[in-house]
Formats: sequence, C-alpha cells, structure tokens
Amino acid sequence: MQRLFSILVFWFCFVPGISYSIPVPDVLLPVGHAKLKVLWFDIYHADLFSNNGTFTEIKGPLYLKLTYQRNIDKDDLLNETKIQLNSLGASEAIERWIYQLNLLWPDIKKDDSLSFYLAPSGKGHFYHNGIYIGAMSDPSFGTNFLAIWLGEKSSFPKMTKQLIGGQ
Repeated sequence: MQRLFSILVFWFCFVPGISYSIPVPDVLLPVGHAKLKVLWFDIYHADLFSNNGTFTEIKGPLYLKLTYQRNIDKDDLLNETKIQLNSLGASEAIERWIYQLNLLWPDIKKDDSLSFYLAPSGKGHFYHNGIYIGAMSDPSFGTNFLAIWLGEKSSFPKMTKQLIGGQ
C-alpha cells in the first residue's frame, strides 16, 4: 500500500502534463530537412517545421520529426540524449529529464518516428509514429533538447544548417 501511495505521489508531483494529449498544429510549414549518417549507417531523417517556414531561434512553435532508419534501443537513445545534453552544457536537471524520458520513450524500430513539439508556452510534447506519448513540463527542457539539433554548439553542424533552412 505504501509503495502504491509513493508511486501516486511521484506521478502527480513529478510527471505533470503527461496525462493529456495536445495535437500538433496542422498549420506548421517545413523549414529544413537533414539526414544523420554515422560512418556508412543511416541513423535518421530529420524534418523541422515552424509556423512560418523559417527558423530564427529555439522558441515555439517548432516541430522536429525524426524518422529512424534502423532499430534503436530505448536505453541507447536515452544514453545518447544524455551525452548530447551534457556536451551542450545543459542544466543540472539532465538526470531528472532522462528519468522522465525513460517513462515516455519506447524502443524505436526501423521507420518509426519520434517527434517533439515545442509549444509557444515552452512546454514540450512527444509523439511516437504520430501518436501523443507525453509532455515535459519543465520550460527549460524544450530549448535544451532542441539545441541538440538546432543550437550553435550542435555536434552535427552540417545537419543543423540543413534543418534551419541553410543548404
């Protein structure tokens, strides 16, 4: 009984926003497209959308869709996300974010998509194959997370340039 109570307290205190769904606005326009390839392996195709088809800063509304070209284990995805956030000098909240992402993200199969919508409010929403899977309510998460692909310190500057509308 005490374990159930602890789980319920955690759920209502630390996972706000996961229980309701928000649709992605259907008026978003494409900004850029890129492909991540490591050595000779295609990892994913990335597409960025905004309300006017341009990118000026990491501020909502922005929608990033990653379509995976191979199977990716959830633990590998979480580990790489943590590495990328740390390399960007992101917040001390990384451990909490990774814990929350572990509750949301599935294992990824070839041709699956994992998408992230940064709302104008700063709240971030995740979708797996177009189906809502949950939210990250910490407003600093969304900008830090999108900086992996869109930030000046991205590990993949060529991909960043393509995504934000450069060639």
